[in-house]
Amino acid sequence: MICKSIYDMLIKHSENAVNQKDKDKLIKSLNLLSSDYDGEIVSAAKAAVRILNKNGISFNDIFNVTVNAENNRPANPYSAANNAATWDAYYNNHAKKESGYAKASWSKLALMIRVRKMAELTGWEQTFIESIIDRSYITDKQWSVLHRIAVKTQV
Repeated sequence: MICKSIYDMLIKHSENAVNQKDKDKLIKSLNLLSSDYDGEIVSAAKAAVRILNKNGISFNDIFNVTVNAENNRPANPYSAANNAATWDAYYNNHAKKESGYAKASWSKLALMIRVRKMAELTGWEQTFIESIIDRSYITDKQWSVLHRIAVKTQV
């Protein structure tokens, strides 16, 4: 993220004559920061600071870009809040109408997950799907877990 921020900062300051040569040197210096040798790391850091200073950019500017990028990140579609909203909509439209979560609805969903998406599941999720397939009913908690897996796998 910081390397992206530095690159963004250089692009932002491009009108102030940050040339391609300086950008290339900075990228090379930043890559050397992962060296196994302390001397190379120190030299690379000093070179990066020289390039930034030459172009009127400070690390403070870079970290501000990073913080702003984090604050403007779009919502995660798989967050708990979004999953809860999806579950509520599904439950209100389908499952609620079926007395006691009729086997026809949830067992088909579990079977679809097993057939199409089993490889995407964790070991625990695979065991869970296998354990509920042949049941005549499932609990609210099991239904919630099944739904979470369905949303995760986009079945």
